[in-house]
Amino acid sequence: MRLTVVSGPDTGRSIPVVGDAFTIGRDPEAELLLSDLKVSRKHAYLKLLPDGRVALHDRGSANGTYVNGRRIDSVLLSGEETIQFGDTALTTTRGEQAGSVEGIGDQTRPVPGGPPPQPEQVVLAPPPGQRQSAVHRIMLQRSVRRATVVGVVLCAVVLAVAGLFGSGVLPIDEGAAASSTPEEVVAQVAPSTVFVVSDRGRAGVVRGTGWVLDAERGLVVTNAHVTTTPEGATASYSVGSGMQLDITRGPGGLAAGSDASSAQLLGEALCEDIAVLQVDDPSGLRSIPLLTSQSELSVGQEVVAVGYPATLNLSPGRGFSRADLTGNTGVVSVPETTFEAIRSGGFVTGPYQNVILTDTVINEGNSGGPLVDYEGRLIGMNSAGRNDVQGQNYAIGVDRLREMIPDISEGMNVC
Repeated sequence: MRLTVVSGPDTGRSIPVVGDAFTIGRDPEAELLLSDLKVSRKHAYLKLLPDGRVALHDRGSANGTYVNGRRIDSVLLSGEETIQFGDTALTTTRGEQAGSVEGIGDQTRPVPGGPPPQPEQVVLAPPPGQRQSAVHRIMLQRSVRRATVVGVVLCAVVLAVAGLFGSGVLPIDEGAAASSTPEEVVAQVAPSTVFVVSDRGRAGVVRGTGWVLDAERGLVVTNAHVTTTPEGATASYSVGSGMQLDITRGPGGLAAGSDASSAQLLGEALCEDIAVLQVDDPSGLRSIPLLTSQSELSVGQEVVAVGYPATLNLSPGRGFSRADLTGNTGVVSVPETTFEAIRSGGFVTGPYQNVILTDTVINEGNSGGPLVDYEGRLIGMNSAGRNDVQGQNYAIGVDRLREMIPDISEGMNVC
């Protein structure tokens, strides 16, 4: 059996299944190494059976394993299934096996405990009691039936749509389809954007923004300069979402609104200015889709910065204690560049190895919020700006986020 990645960061990879425990995940030792942040380190494994089928087993992953849209613990695969791990979808094809599998980059490595690489591919034998011609005949019959059903459905849809256009129910648009408006983008991203409050006791309170990496697990990403504390101090963290929020006082200190949920710090890295929180109650949150690669960005591309900046209100103190969800538009000035380290509040963050230069307005409180394209995909995390010039603000690029978040979320020291 062969697996082909059809969506997600690893789209296009194709790899044969071999060995007794073909593991899939973000663990560097996995036979199929995926860079999808929603995939667990040891997400699932496959086992080749004597009759040519493959058994798929979930290894207790946080986001689950889905086959043809159904969550499974274990299932037998025979080919032509669609498997979903996080944002990564794969298709299965029953066919030839190989003695080696694709590793990192273009290198190959043998499966631990499996047979050594063979110069010739081995064709799977059909299940006992079936000749190869019988297998082909069954597959051909299934393909014809599927093609017939699909053809009938497509014809019906075409006729129905044609009738609606002809009757004037559906207008014929002679121009190109319009892209989303900034208002629609903000509405789409709002459930994936959170207000973050860090109460550091006598060391003061810091407010910022975050974005939802994984709603099911309650994982929220923000800037490290929002979460970090002076040496010897501790902080309590809370996360809220909504169009208008107030900083309120709760049992654990100041919180991000009356309905805010407390959160735990999983890891932070000032050298990368990235921190990962786990929210105790993630209900109502929604994971934000990530752009596959910064190589898809272009100079002048329109983007939107979403977040909870501190604003100047008429009432004393309201600029800090009130949080309104805002959306600021701009363009990508440079898809990938660097930015020097910043010293602020007694901390040094950076230097920033990969940032997107944008003229989108980023103010105090926007830190850690999502910078998104007009499809609502996260392209970077708003992090810094320059005061000496206009229109030069910076967001940590999605490529750097994909690279660093897995280790930071596990509490590793990456600095």
